[in-house]
Amino acid sequence: MIEDAQETLASVQGTTANVEKITADLSTDVVSLIDDAKLTLESLRTTLATADRTLTNAEPDIQETLDNLKLAAASIRGAADTAQQILQTNQAPINEFSEIGLFELTQLITDARTLVSSLTQIAIQLERDPAAFLFGGNQAGYQAN
Repeated sequence: MIEDAQETLASVQGTTANVEKITADLSTDVVSLIDDAKLTLESLRTTLATADRTLTNAEPDIQETLDNLKLAAASIRGAADTAQQILQTNQAPINEFSEIGLFELTQLITDARTLVSSLTQIAIQLERDPAAFLFGGNQAGYQAN
């Protein structure tokens, strides 16, 4: 029984020694961790203070930008409303143009192409032989005997 008590006491002493060693090892890690946490918190405080100053200084500009965006949105809305009114007012002429006028415009473009082609041929003939173009054919000039 005394031997069991001595073994138990030795085991408890060994466990206590291990706990003391682990605690000593951890205490340096904990101190290092606490120091790192302090540095991190200080850096965070500095960053937050800088962000706060920046936002405070930028607040008037941000408000002005928001006001300008509201004005721009209102202007765009007005322009869209005006465009819609114009389209509604001109619905019949637009439909007429798309049904009749567009076809006539296509015909005009076709005729203009034909005209340009004909004028190009005339210009080529005029450059090649202006006398023949103006007086018709190759005529001999006056011959003196």
